[in-house]
Amino acid sequence: MKQNSPAALRGGAAAEGAPTSDDTAQPESTAGDTAFTTLLLALWYASSIVNNQSSKVLVSLLGAEVLTLNQLLISAGCGTLVLRQSPLRFDSREHLTLTATLAASFLAGCYTLNSCLASMHVSLAMVLRSAEPLTTLALGAMLLPAKEQPPLRKALALLPVVLGCGLSAVGPHGPTMTSLVLVAISNVCFSLRAILGRRLKAAHGTGPVRLFSQMSLIAAGLQALVLGGRALFSPVAVRAELTGAATVLAARPVLAALNGLGFYAQLQLSFVCLSRMSALSHSLANSMRRPVTIVAALAFAPALLTPANWAGIALACMGALLYGVV
Repeated sequence: MKQNSPAALRGGAAAEGAPTSDDTAQPESTAGDTAFTTLLLALWYASSIVNNQSSKVLVSLLGAEVLTLNQLLISAGCGTLVLRQSPLRFDSREHLTLTATLAASFLAGCYTLNSCLASMHVSLAMVLRSAEPLTTLALGAMLLPAKEQPPLRKALALLPVVLGCGLSAVGPHGPTMTSLVLVAISNVCFSLRAILGRRLKAAHGTGPVRLFSQMSLIAAGLQALVLGGRALFSPVAVRAELTGAATVLAARPVLAALNGLGFYAQLQLSFVCLSRMSALSHSLANSMRRPVTIVAALAFAPALLTPANWAGIALACMGALLYGVV
């Protein structure tokens, strides 16, 4: 996700793993490397599509728990290879505790998002995820100091997002109440991750690659503990789940690896793009990523949408874009 230092998430960049920065804006790319930056953006968008679509296929075969564990383990491995050293280095117990709390929030967000994909079309899940800035504003109002509160125009820019989410969710393809609750929890978890990431960066200055590796590794350990805890109470059921998942992974190792790599690449490429452009440009690029993934989802698995649904998708995407520029 967001990788991944979920530092201050602003505007449309409050997506699953797309960070922005409150630091001094990076200079825009020069003419000489514009083509390379464009290529990186294309790879970022493409990895998002790969992650979403492969997750949709695998979640029905593996279940949300095993799929999440697969993504986190591969992501942690990739991060460790990039760092070429163990990411688990902390300067104090408070540093470890805050990172573990951040990882738990990240894990909960990933798990609930994967659970959503099991019960709704990818396009609808992505539209409903565009309401994350709303939960970020609400949590920020409760947890952030007054000087870090967003201006009123930010809140007003979210009105089209709220209306768009509502319109996109009505009709025969709409989500169940359980799915809506899972999306809401996912948005809250990713918003909380953003706020905790801001605190962690301010207090300890952990770099984005190291932080994302730490989050993935700790979250994978927590997910393994959850599976182990379930096995204590229902060993037969969990053993059957894990046996079935192992069979699927053995039969489709390429798809499972592709999903984990897409998960890692989506979140890590976001940081690479941020380093080559201003925070505002990154926010706009991330806002435009959502309609690209929605259109791709509809191309891979066409769904019968009503005019109201199309209007809702357009409103939600335009609202996210407006939130990123006001």
